[in-house]
Amino acid sequence: GDDQEPEAIPPSWPVYFPRLRFAEDDRRAELVAVLARFFSSEIGFELIKGVRTHHLRDVLVALDFTQLKARADIPDLFAALELAPPEAMLCLRAAIHEVVFNSPVGRRELPHMQIPAPAVKLCRPPVVDVHLVNHPEARVTFRDLRSTLAGKIVTLRGQAVRVSPASYLAKTLQFTCDRCDTPQTFYFTNGLYDEPESCAAPGCRSKKFTPDRDSVKCADWQRIRLQELIEDVMEDDDYDGRGQARFADIEAEGTLVNKCAPGDEITVVGIVEMRNVEQKGSALERERAASQFELVVNALSVTRQRAGDDVNRQPLSKEAEEAFRRGLPNLAAEDAHFGRVSEGWLGVEDFQKEFEEEPAMSPADLEFIVRFTEECDGEQFKQLVHSLCPVIYGQELVKAGIVLALFGGVSKKFEDDGWIPTRGSINCLVVGDPGMGKSQMLTAASKVANKGMYCCGGSGVSVAGLTAAVIKDPTTGQFTYEAGALVRSHGGVCCVDEFDKMQSEHDAFLETMEQQEVSIAKAGIVCTLPARASIIAAANPNGGQYNRSLNITDNLNMSPALLSRFDLIFILVDDADATLDEHRARHVLAPHGVGGVAQLKQAQQQLLAQYAHEDQEEEEARDREEDEYAGAYTQPQPRDNERADNQLAVRRGPTLKQRLRLDLAGADEDFAPLPVSLMRKYITYARAYCFPMLSDEAGKILQDYYVEIRARCAAGADSVPITPRQMEALIRLAEARAKVDLRETVTAEDAHDAVEIMKEGMRDVLKPGGTLRGKGGKLKKSGKAKMFVDAMKRKAQDKDSAYFTTGELYALVDDLQLQIPDVDAFIDNLNMAGEILKSGRLWKVA
Repeated sequence: GDDQEPEAIPPSWPVYFPRLRFAEDDRRAELVAVLARFFSSEIGFELIKGVRTHHLRDVLVALDFTQLKARADIPDLFAALELAPPEAMLCLRAAIHEVVFNSPVGRRELPHMQIPAPAVKLCRPPVVDVHLVNHPEARVTFRDLRSTLAGKIVTLRGQAVRVSPASYLAKTLQFTCDRCDTPQTFYFTNGLYDEPESCAAPGCRSKKFTPDRDSVKCADWQRIRLQELIEDVMEDDDYDGRGQARFADIEAEGTLVNKCAPGDEITVVGIVEMRNVEQKGSALERERAASQFELVVNALSVTRQRAGDDVNRQPLSKEAEEAFRRGLPNLAAEDAHFGRVSEGWLGVEDFQKEFEEEPAMSPADLEFIVRFTEECDGEQFKQLVHSLCPVIYGQELVKAGIVLALFGGVSKKFEDDGWIPTRGSINCLVVGDPGMGKSQMLTAASKVANKGMYCCGGSGVSVAGLTAAVIKDPTTGQFTYEAGALVRSHGGVCCVDEFDKMQSEHDAFLETMEQQEVSIAKAGIVCTLPARASIIAAANPNGGQYNRSLNITDNLNMSPALLSRFDLIFILVDDADATLDEHRARHVLAPHGVGGVAQLKQAQQQLLAQYAHEDQEEEEARDREEDEYAGAYTQPQPRDNERADNQLAVRRGPTLKQRLRLDLAGADEDFAPLPVSLMRKYITYARAYCFPMLSDEAGKILQDYYVEIRARCAAGADSVPITPRQMEALIRLAEARAKVDLRETVTAEDAHDAVEIMKEGMRDVLKPGGTLRGKGGKLKKSGKAKMFVDAMKRKAQDKDSAYFTTGELYALVDDLQLQIPDVDAFIDNLNMAGEILKSGRLWKVA
C-alpha cells in the first residue's frame, strides 16, 4: 500500500531528481534501473571501478564513452545522450550512485567508499559526479560551434587562454512567505537570482517572501576561455591562409573546477547551451541586452590529454613490435613488457620527466616512426633539415640549428629538494640581411613544432602579450590573468620575428630564457607561470645590412645579458656574387615559366653545386684565418697521457655541412620532404620518450671546444661574452642531436656535430679581425685593429712625427697584409671610436 511506496524509492532518487515524484514506470526511473543492472555486472563494473573521492566529500568517476558504447547494449541511454543530455547524465549519476553505495558488488569491491552505518542518518548522502571522456563522435570544430548545436554534446580541443578565479554559484535557497510563514525551496537557473512567483501553501496568494540566506546551497564554478589550436585552423578544409583563431566560453562546475591553467591544451566534452547576456547600465542597454544571447559549453569533463588517446591501447603490427623490441624508445609500459632497461636518463633513480602528459600516438603514427627510422638509418638529420622550409635552399647549418631547437635537450630535474632544475630548451637567434629567408624558416618552425607560437615584433606586440596580462574578468568582476605567447608556448617553441623591432620588450625574455618561467606581481596577483619553451628569434641588423666592422652587439643594439642566453647565434650576410646571383635568379624564375618543374630542378642542382663550391673556398679561407690568429692566444699543451684523449676532438671524414648537402644529381635524386604533420609527430615522439645521456667521449669533445672559445674570448676578441652557459648549450645541442636519431646515449659523433653547428655561429661572433666595438662605443684593440694602431705608434716613433697622410695609412695596411676590403671604412670606424684623430687632411694616434 501507501506505507510500502517510500521503501521502493531508490535512495539516490531524491538526490538527483529532487523535484520529480518517483514512479516505477517513469522513463528516467526505468533507465536508472537498467543502468544499475549493467554497472553491477562484471563487464560494466570495470568502467566505474576507478571511482574516487574528491576533497574528502564528493565522489567522481571518469566514464569512457567509447568503452561504454562498445560494452553496453542500451539504446535508450545513447538516445537520451543524443536528445536530452542533461537528463541522461543525471540517470548515469543516479545509477552509479546505487551501484557504489547500495549494491552488494559495491560493498564488496569498494569497501573504502562506504559510509559507516552510524553516520548514514547524520550526514547528507555523497553526490556522484560523472566525467564523460573520450567522445570522438561528438568532435566539432570551433567554426561549426553554432546555435543549431544547442542542447547537444560536443567535444572541443583547444588552448585555455583565460581561467577565471573559482567562485560559488547558488543552486537552491529557501524562502519564507511573509503572510503564512510557509517555507519554500527555490531552484535557481544558471545561478541567476530570482524569487518564487507565488506562495506554495493552499489558499495563500502572497507574492512577498523573505530569503533564508543560511539555507543557501552553492557549487564551485569557473569560466574558461578556450582558443582554437593553430594546427587545427590550418587543417581546416576551408582554411584561407589568414589563420584567424576562434574562441569558446566553457563553464565548469563542481569537481571540474581548477582542472587546468592558462596555456594548457585541453579537451572538453560538454553540452552546448544558450544564455541570456547580462548587461549593466542604462535601461536602454538592459532592454537591448534582453534579446541577446551567448553560446557557452557546460563542461562534462576537462582533460589535458588530447582526444583519441585510447588509440594507444590498440595492438601494433608485428614489424613495429620487432622494431621496439630491438631498442627503439617507446612507451614505458612497452619497455617493461619487452624487458628492456633504459640506458638514458629514464634509467636513473629519482629522474623526473619535464612533462608528464603523453601525446596521442596511434598505431599508424608509431609504425611511421619505425619505418622512417629504419629506412633513413643514419640519415634522419639530413631528411629533417631539408624538410624544414624546403623552398629555402642552402643554409643547412642554420636549418640544422633550428631543427635541434625543435627537439630540445634534456631537462635535468630530480626528486631531491636541493636540486635546481637545468633547462633543456634551446634558444636560437638568426641575424641577417633582408631577403635571406629568416621569416620563412621561423614560420615553418612554428608549424612543425609540437606546440608552436609565432609572433612578429613591432607595434602589435607588448610585454603583457608576450608574458601575461592581468585583466578584470567580465563575469565575476575579479582580477585574473590571461596567458601570453611565452606561457602558451610552454612545452613547445615560440618563434619571434623582427626581434630587433621590440627593444622595449627585450627584458620580458630574460627570465623566460633562463629560469623558464614568468613572474607576475600585479593587482594583488602574485604568481609564477611555467614557460619552458624554446625561443627562436630572427632580427635585422641596424641600418638594414650587417656591418662586418662592428660586432654583433652593436649590429643589433642588444644587451650582452640577453645575447648570452641564446645557445646559437647565426649571422646571414647577403654578399654580392655574380655567379650565385645568377643561379638564385634562375631558381626564383623557374616556377613562373614554361616547363617549371624541369627548370626548377635544374636551377636547384646549379644552386647547390655553387653552394658546394663556396663551402670549399670558405673552408680554405677559414683555415688561413685561424692560422693567422693562432698567436692571439695560447692553449695549454696536453700532457703525454692526454694526447690520445685530445685526438677525440679531431673529426675524421666529411664535415656535417658536407653530409647535409643534397646531391640532386646522384643519391638524392628522388628526395621528397616529409609532410608537416608527420614531421611534427616524429618531433613530438622524440621529445616525449627519448632522454639521452652524455658519454665520456662526447663530454671530452665538448670540454675541449669550450676551453678553446674561452681562450679566444680572453685573448681580446670582442663578442658575445663566453660564459658557462655556452658549455651548457653545447651539452643541450649534443643531446638534441642524439634525440634526432632516437638514441639514448650521446656519442662522439653527436658532440662533433654540436661543435660544428656552434662554430658556424661563432665564426662571425668570434671573428678574429676587423674593428670591433665594445660597450659604450669604445673600440677594443683586438685583431687587425690592434695591429694597425700599434704599427702607427711604432711608425710615428721611427719618423719622429705623429701625423700620417691617407696614402701612408693605405701603405701601412698593405705592409701589415691585413686584407681589409674597404680601407676607408676601416679608418673611419677607428676615427669614430676615438682611436685615431683627424687633423685637417692628416691622421694621428689618439
